[in-house]
Amino acid sequence: MGEHLWEPLLTWGRENGSYVENPYSLSDFFSFEDRYRDCWPSRSDYLVEEIELIQEGWPEEAICYFDEDAYEYARLDYTVLDAPQGEVYMFKDL
Repeated sequence: MGEHLWEPLLTWGRENGSYVENPYSLSDFFSFEDRYRDCWPSRSDYLVEEIELIQEGWPEEAICYFDEDAYEYARLDYTVLDAPQGEVYMFKDL
């Protein structure tokens, strides 16, 4: 595990109480790894990138009809946790 993942892992473990049975009370890294979507300036910034990936290869006519606000509202299956310097950690709810 890279050093850059320690802070989000500890934040996630504190927030959702995701611990495995071990003498060190460490978070379950495999669950973390499945859910973690990186550190972002905001939830909206993450979703903008997700939308761009979805729309790759779409014709311009289809993209102009895509309702980004509705998509963002519908994407409630993420946990957003505060990160240092005003950023957020994004986690996919499984």
